[in-house]
Amino acid sequence: MPVSQPLTRENLAALLGISVSGLAKRRPCDLPPPVRQPGGRRLLWRAEDIAAWLEQHRAAPAEDSPPRRRGRPRKGGAAA
Repeated sequence: MPVSQPLTRENLAALLGISVSGLAKRRPCDLPPPVRQPGGRRLLWRAEDIAAWLEQHRAAPAEDSPPRRRGRPRKGGAAA
C-alpha cells in the first residue's frame, strides 16, 4: 500500500482556502484528525483523511426558496 506525502499546516490551509493563522484559530474538533511522525512535533495530515473529512462535511444543496428581501423591514407588519 503506497503512502502519500503528508500535508503540512500550510498545505492544509491552502487546500481549505484559509490562512495558516485561521487554521490555528480553529478548534481541533473542527479539523481532520492530525498525525505525527514518530519523534516529531509537527502536525501532519494524511490526504486520505482530509478527503474523507471534506466528503463528510459537504454542505447540502440549497433548497429553492424565494429570495429574501433586502433592507430594514417596513413598519406596520404588512410587507408590500
